[in-house]
Amino acid sequence: MSVYKYIWNDAPETINGSSLTGKSSLSVGESTYYTAPDYNGVTSYYWQLSSGLSLVSGQGTRQVKVKALSTGQRNVQVRGQNTCGNSSYTYQYINVGSSSGGGGGGDPCDFATAQLDIYPNPNSGGKLYYKVIDPIDPDPCLYSIIENIELFSLDGKVRLKEEANSKGELDIHKMAKGMYVLRFTNSSGMEITKNLIIDK
Repeated sequence: MSVYKYIWNDAPETINGSSLTGKSSLSVGESTYYTAPDYNGVTSYYWQLSSGLSLVSGQGTRQVKVKALSTGQRNVQVRGQNTCGNSSYTYQYINVGSSSGGGGGGDPCDFATAQLDIYPNPNSGGKLYYKVIDPIDPDPCLYSIIENIELFSLDGKVRLKEEANSKGELDIHKMAKGMYVLRFTNSSGMEITKNLIIDK
């Protein structure tokens, strides 16, 4: 008796009629799930989100949890992968509206479009100051949009971790001379990173 084993030798392809599924409209702060289409020969999935969306969990799997961070037209895209290559991306467009909760509060500017300045940079190893400005509303948001600050050395180790303070400043006098990466995170988990040089 002969035994034959079928071997898949092509990049993944979507099965006819299959598509990315999930909600096409969300409110800021809302989380939901999106599911990739059916693929032939897929071994993993790669997801990409436009700005204003956050991938909460599920990268590499068929289903991901996504959170809306800011208003506007956004998109979720996914491709199938295997050792032979990648499929083309499949898209889902999403309209994100304001939260229906009311009552005010929240961030005073949009972290998705915010510009974050750190100064002085290079720094002599004393105080570092940070300021967030929303180009749509140019008044400085200062520290109020930021919740946590982390300082990483280039080997990926966390050298300093603090909550944002009312002065918009970070004490880095204990840090050694060198190059670092600063990560600023807001209450929704969205991040902005900045390079920092300490030159004592």
